[in-house]
Amino acid sequence: MRLLLPALLLTLAGCDMPEEPTNVLFIVVDSLRADHTSLHGYERRTTPAIDEWAEDGVVFERVWSPSSELHTAMSMLMTGRPDGRLTLAEVFAGNGYATWAAVAHPDLAPAAEFERYGAHPELLAEALVDVARARLDARDGRPFFGYLHFFDPHRPYRPEDGLAFEPFEDRGRQRRFRAALPEKEQYRLDDETYAEIETRIALYDSEIRQVDDALGELFRYLEDSGLADTTLVVLTSAHGEGLWQRAPRPGVPLELNGFFPHLVQEAGDTLYSEELHVPLVFRGPGIPPGVRNTEDRTLLDVMPTIAARLGLPPLEGLVGGDLMQLAGTGPWPQIHATCARERSVTVDGRWRLHVPVEGDPELYDLREDPLELMPIPDEERIESLRALAR
Repeated sequence: MRLLLPALLLTLAGCDMPEEPTNVLFIVVDSLRADHTSLHGYERRTTPAIDEWAEDGVVFERVWSPSSELHTAMSMLMTGRPDGRLTLAEVFAGNGYATWAAVAHPDLAPAAEFERYGAHPELLAEALVDVARARLDARDGRPFFGYLHFFDPHRPYRPEDGLAFEPFEDRGRQRRFRAALPEKEQYRLDDETYAEIETRIALYDSEIRQVDDALGELFRYLEDSGLADTTLVVLTSAHGEGLWQRAPRPGVPLELNGFFPHLVQEAGDTLYSEELHVPLVFRGPGIPPGVRNTEDRTLLDVMPTIAARLGLPPLEGLVGGDLMQLAGTGPWPQIHATCARERSVTVDGRWRLHVPVEGDPELYDLREDPLELMPIPDEERIESLRALAR
């Protein structure tokens, strides 16, 4: 039975938990929006393998990236700090682990802290899983920390087998895309342009399914090899994707947006939910099955959570905390995010303030407006939150 609880700590108290894991497999799926996964209720079955696998783990439903920019987000994810010091790989190497990486993102430079680092630019998901299986087959008896970074569903959206889903055709959706444009620009989004946007979104969703199919094979391998019994598996993303939901910030060169530059396609220039809300799943020894946590959390919590699950010595200077111990222990934290063109802060799991480099601050109520489409003119609250944004 799946537990829909804001406080998974209560499910752990007094229970006989499995032994601590001895290995870690850390999986990052690039540009993966949480709200485009069936794991998070999306109407397309984009992630059936992940959905089934996650039933025996903990799903954190409201996890926010600290940045919509890849390198900033990955630095914080791998270090648990805004200033990017000691990485997960270095922590594990210092504790006797074999460390390896297989990375398909072409913009991530090889990291010297890994014992073995495989750069595989734009390698498709199925082939990257083959690389991971070869690494796992060649393990030498030491516990391991393995890092997989999938490139699909990053743009350009070109799934190997074409469309897995038919494009949406919905006048209501078309009106919402058009409404995201300034009024004087709305004429640009005609029927042909709308159809092209929906085709590209279907291609993006198809690439998510492509990764999911490959991960299904990896999960089966872990079960068949017995590694599932000794390996903590963590799955997340560094950031989401724009997918033409809103107009770009003032000062953003339109050519950076590619097709139909009057709406934002990718991530990096804003800090709205579509770019920050990412999936996060923990599964393995010591992880309670069937739990979904609904509190606001951040990717800065991932490193301390992994370290705690492996029983590693406490790490100094971490901003986040152990997710398995934080749940239900007090007020929701302030969630901070940053990119070159703005910063944001989210408080009480509800209010988010954007402070752009150019233009006026914007306040949103995430409970009533989770897509952040209707800014609230509450000057008193804006000023109080502006003091927190950093």
